[in-house]
Amino acid sequence: VTYGSYNQVSVEGAVGGAISDDVSARVSGSWSIRDGITQNRCGIPENLEWSLGQSQASQSQCWQQVVKKGAPLVGDVVEWANNWDNYAVRGQLLWKPDIANGKMEWLLNAHGGQNASQAFQYQMYGVAYSENAPDGPPVIETEYPGGPVKRAINTEGYLDDDGNPYAGDYNVQGPENLNLYGGYLQGKWEFGDGFELQSITGYEGHDRFTREDSDASPADILMTDYQDSSWQVSQELRLSGMMEAPVSFGDDVEWIVGAYYLKEDLEVDNDYVYNGPKQIISYEQNMRNFSVYAEATWVFLDDFTLQFGARQNWEQKSFDIVASSQPESATEPL
Repeated sequence: VTYGSYNQVSVEGAVGGAISDDVSARVSGSWSIRDGITQNRCGIPENLEWSLGQSQASQSQCWQQVVKKGAPLVGDVVEWANNWDNYAVRGQLLWKPDIANGKMEWLLNAHGGQNASQAFQYQMYGVAYSENAPDGPPVIETEYPGGPVKRAINTEGYLDDDGNPYAGDYNVQGPENLNLYGGYLQGKWEFGDGFELQSITGYEGHDRFTREDSDASPADILMTDYQDSSWQVSQELRLSGMMEAPVSFGDDVEWIVGAYYLKEDLEVDNDYVYNGPKQIISYEQNMRNFSVYAEATWVFLDDFTLQFGARQNWEQKSFDIVASSQPESATEPL
């Protein structure tokens, strides 16, 4: 158990042992939480209120964009961002049956985890221009330890010029929901005169939704929703053993032959919201792979080893993408 700054709590643990003469199990996990470490000034109610005794131009950046220009507050906009909230678990079951011919064991592994933190908030950092720079985007002069620097502002007139990497102004605070899950079954059978047969069957998957304040500002310029999911299944079979050396000196030759199959599917739907209109990019990627291989190792002198092998792969991929634009209203042209 660990406790740290910003109420960080991290816990890791495991328990395991024998269930019977030939079966044992183990369960392990971890869990971490932490408060946000980046201050979001738009999450402070006072920054969205009129400051008495100050001119309109002197109001906060959040007031300028959210109240004056109408940028929406999206999601749970609170004062502190960039938190932690995640966990992972794993369970394993090992079976070593008593068989007449040789030795066998099977290992079953199931694992998963989740990240339920807020989406990460970035810093808006305008490009620097010198006094003699040619005409470019709008700039304002800000003070830095090395002297005044002219930096570009975004299209809504915003620039984070406080020099603090742990503070910003964000009108969008979305989640980052990431779920991971998978497992595998691994079997090993030692039989005959030094033969070993191995099988590994695996499955992995994920799904994610992230809502990001992509312009890193309180302005209504770009908000992105990332949605994707994938899964893959794999199977490997491998047979290994020893054979006599082709000559009278040297060790026996160690050899391996095997085959591998992988199937993987990925689906992505990303929405890019530009101050009302939305661009949608969706794509699917599918992959199939099959391979066979062989390898041999021969130590025929104390300081000389010969290793050789071959592999043949067959792979098929497909990629389909659709991009479209969606107006803010039904009467707005694309």
